[in-house]
Amino acid sequence: MKKNLRLVALLCASAVAGNLYSRVPKLLGSQQIGDNIEYTYEVSGENIEDPKALSNLYGQTNLPYALCSKALCIINKGTGKATCVCPIYGLKRDKNWQKASVGPKNFENTMPTVHEGRLATVVSNYSMANIRNRKNIPQTTCNFKKPTPWANCFGVRCTVRYNNGKPEAVCSCPLVTTKKLVSIGPRFLEQNLKKL
Repeated sequence: MKKNLRLVALLCASAVAGNLYSRVPKLLGSQQIGDNIEYTYEVSGENIEDPKALSNLYGQTNLPYALCSKALCIINKGTGKATCVCPIYGLKRDKNWQKASVGPKNFENTMPTVHEGRLATVVSNYSMANIRNRKNIPQTTCNFKKPTPWANCFGVRCTVRYNNGKPEAVCSCPLVTTKKLVSIGPRFLEQNLKKL
C-alpha cells in the first residue's frame, strides 16, 4: 500500500440520503438568526457504532461551509486522520439553494471564523451543492471484502486557505474503517476503492 493513499472523502452523506437512518428525521423546530434559518431534526443512524442512538442534525442557510463529499484526501500515517481539501459553499456568489446545508453542530458551533476580513475556518457540512443532476443523485453502496478506510469529515472544523484568491478548506478528518459505506458522489468510487 502506498505511503500516502488518496481517498474520496465521504462525510456521512448517507445520513442525509436516509440509507443508514432507521426512520425519517423528525423536525424539532426552527429559529431565525439574522439572515440565517436553523432547522433542528432528531435522527438516528449517525453513530456508526450505535445506529439506533438518537442525535440532532441541524439544517442551516446562508452560512459558508466546507463540502467534502467528493474531496481527495491523503492519509496521515499513524494519526488515524486524513487531510482533505474541500470546496467552500454558502458564499455570496453561490445560488440560494447552495447556501443550505446540514450538519451535526448547531448554528453557534457551525459559525465560520474570520481573520482580517477573510474566512479563517469553516465547518464541513453536507449538501447537494456539488451534484449537477439533482433528479438523479449518484448514490453508491460500497461493499468490500475487507475493512476499508474512509475519511469522515462530517462536522469537522477546517482551516481556510486561499488558492489564487479563491477560498478552499483544508480539513483533518478522522478515518473510519468499515466493510460497507454509502457514497453520495462518483459512481466509480467502488471500483477505485476495490483496488486497495
